[in-house]
Amino acid sequence: MDSPLKIPKVEKEGKICLVIERDPFYRGFIDSFFKKVHIELEFVQDGVSALKKVKTRKPDLLISEAILPKVDGLTLCRHIRTDRRISDMPIIIFSVLEIEEEALDSGADSFLLKPFDEKEFAKAVSRFLPVQVKELNE
Repeated sequence: MDSPLKIPKVEKEGKICLVIERDPFYRGFIDSFFKKVHIELEFVQDGVSALKKVKTRKPDLLISEAILPKVDGLTLCRHIRTDRRISDMPIIIFSVLEIEEEALDSGADSFLLKPFDEKEFAKAVSRFLPVQVKELNE
């Protein structure tokens, strides 16, 4: 006899990274990188959308451009650090501006200056997610 109770399908829990970036070049670069290392990736284009996303599904890593519409990356970072439900989430901020000190003071765990290459990006990401350089050569 079939049970009237419907058990929902639970998807496999994997690592997820949320990226806030509008530039098509960097979106493509980041997308390509995460496909190589088999980590789920989600993009949003502004800080307000990012904040909504992190509160519904806390990603394992947040990567954000500093210059964003609505809420900039540094303000987003400060906001996340004050919310105890998500305050421990690792954050990488990147920018064409030399604002490493400001990014770290805002609560970012790491900063990348654009332009950066895959090796620099992999090194930054591997601090927080299981990314190995050998995976990049495949």
